[in-house]
Amino acid sequence: MALFEKELEIPLIAKERFPFQELHKLSDEYFLSLVKKEQVKSVDSSLILSQFLVNLELPLQEDNEDKTYKELRRDYAFYLNLFEMTILLPDQKESSDIVLNQVMQLRALLPQGYEQFYLQNLLILYYLTYQKDLILKHAKIERELSDYVAQDSFNLLAFYSRGLYFSLLENWDKSLDDFLHVFKYQTRYYQIFDKLTLCLRHLQLEEVNIIESYRLSEDLRFVQAKVQESLLVSETLLKKKSRVYEKLRVENLHNRGHSLKNIVKDFEQARDHFQKILVLDEKERKEQAYYNLIMIELNTQNFDQCAQYIIQLNDEFPMTDYRVKTNLISLYLSIMKTIK
Repeated sequence: MALFEKELEIPLIAKERFPFQELHKLSDEYFLSLVKKEQVKSVDSSLILSQFLVNLELPLQEDNEDKTYKELRRDYAFYLNLFEMTILLPDQKESSDIVLNQVMQLRALLPQGYEQFYLQNLLILYYLTYQKDLILKHAKIERELSDYVAQDSFNLLAFYSRGLYFSLLENWDKSLDDFLHVFKYQTRYYQIFDKLTLCLRHLQLEEVNIIESYRLSEDLRFVQAKVQESLLVSETLLKKKSRVYEKLRVENLHNRGHSLKNIVKDFEQARDHFQKILVLDEKERKEQAYYNLIMIELNTQNFDQCAQYIIQLNDEFPMTDYRVKTNLISLYLSIMKTIK
């Protein structure tokens, strides 16, 4: 979106959401310039989509490898993101169809297979949202969605898509788990709050207050920069025993730990939170918990424990992104030990 705003010299409105309809209008105008500049070919999207529905894979296209694609790839990535937005925003079927056709036309100009996986899954979400009868009973859909989820725990679109699929099947248990996975990382992800409350209502779980408190604590922390208020709200959740909070517990500890360590400088309480994450053993935050514990022990001059956490981090995560930093810390610890 930032690249698009730069291209069109859209003035940024501080802390205000850019109106979608205005953005879509500008994207249509910009696409006309691409048609002239890139000599965009007309594409029969209905034929491509019919082939896609056979096996949920995009049909092969002509392999174009005879030009530089830097700007075209940037523009194609923007229209993919715009297509995702039109599906996730409510009541945007007409916009979705327009942008989908633009995406297909730009795809025809790119090398074979470029961004194919992302587009395939956007198409699955498109059908689940607007034409579920054409895809819901497809033999491969659940496997495709699970493969997409398995690619990355932080791919919220994948979990949202599978959660929507399970809700359409009225499998509210599985739907709740997928929607909670999205919610714990992004509490304002499009219609996620409404999706969660729908699941809770069908499962007869009186736990809406938990997701409301969790969302409030995140709003206070991120949007309003009121860290102390955020900590007070999130603290009320720490002793909750519920199915919903169990899915949010590690992220709540992680977020609180960051605030306590980096802003409040309450290393003792932050240490307690990150140590609890190690016990809970959720892979998505365990590596980060180790690194935060390393930094806490370094700051409090508990050098032996700091060195021990470095060993544990490297043993459990041999490919850790923190390797360079921990190597420097190990060198520092070695120097301090020699001096001592």
